[in-house]
Amino acid sequence: MARGLPLHLWGDGSVVRDYLYVGDVAEAAALALESSHTGVVNIGSGVGRSLLEVVELLESTTGVRALLSFEPGRSFDVPSLVLSTSKATAVLGWSATTPFADAVAAHWEYVRGTV
Repeated sequence: MARGLPLHLWGDGSVVRDYLYVGDVAEAAALALESSHTGVVNIGSGVGRSLLEVVELLESTTGVRALLSFEPGRSFDVPSLVLSTSKATAVLGWSATTPFADAVAAHWEYVRGTV
């Protein structure tokens, strides 16, 4: 978007994913390193957002209208993937704390400095 290039979306944009700020991931990783727990722990926000919802937030944050290129859907993309983070809270004392809109705004500021 910063360069005026189209965003390629596979399918109709309704696919839902669990997006998470990298700073929250780093905090979870640090807690995991200090923990004696072994096994799988989901690190996510626990909130699902469609691709079109993400695009809308990008547009409102950046003031840039997205050029969308809809590509054929892919057979391996599940319609919705949202993680349960209850185990991360229980064994690591962790949960995501950065609001999604704040994460997008912080990333946009970074991108603006690199374009």
